[in-house]
Amino acid sequence: MEESVRSVSFNNDGSQLALGMRDGSFTVLRVRDMTEVVHIKDRKEVIHELKFSPDSSFLAVGSNDGLVDIYAVAQRFKKVGECSRSTSFITHLDWSVDSRFLQTNDGTGERLFYRMPAGKLILKEEAKGIHWMTWTGIIGPEVNGIWPKYSNVTNVNSVHANYSSAVLVTGDDLGLIKLFRFPCLKKGLYHPSNSRNIW
Repeated sequence: MEESVRSVSFNNDGSQLALGMRDGSFTVLRVRDMTEVVHIKDRKEVIHELKFSPDSSFLAVGSNDGLVDIYAVAQRFKKVGECSRSTSFITHLDWSVDSRFLQTNDGTGERLFYRMPAGKLILKEEAKGIHWMTWTGIIGPEVNGIWPKYSNVTNVNSVHANYSSAVLVTGDDLGLIKLFRFPCLKKGLYHPSNSRNIW
C-alpha cells in the first residue's frame, strides 16, 4: 500500500478486506485478487479501528478525529451515518449480533452506544440486553476485572472475548498477555504466565 496501514478488518465471508490508513483514508480490497473496490478519505487523522457489521451490510470506520463513519457496503460504501459524540480518538468498536447497534471506546475511557446505521446516540440504560458479536472494548462493567490496581485507561491496549468458552484475553503496556473469565467483573482472575502465541 502507498500509505501506512493502521487497522484491518475482513467482512464475514472473508471476501473483502478493509484497511484503515494513517492519513485518514481507508481502502477496501477484493480478497480473491487483491484489487481495490474503493478508496475513501473522509477524515484527516489516522483510522484506528474499523469493522464490518456481522451481516456485512455496513463498515464502521473510527478515526483519531473522534468520529465513527458508517458506510453502506451495497451502495459502494456510500456514507450513511456518523457517530459523533466521542470527545477523543476512537480506540475500539463492536457491533451487536443483529447489526443494529455499535459500541465504541475512546481515548478518554468513554464507552458510548449508537443505533445503526444513522449513528444516533442511545443511553446506557437502552443498551442493556444488547448481545454483542465481538467484545474488543476495554471499558464497561463486563471487563472491570482486567484493570490492575492504580492503572489508567491507557494501560490495557487490546481485548478479545470468546463467548463460547467464556474467556477473555488482554494485551497491556508491559507486553503481558492475560487470560480472564468473561465477563470479568472482579479483579485478580487471570493466568499470570509468559505467553508466546494466542489463537
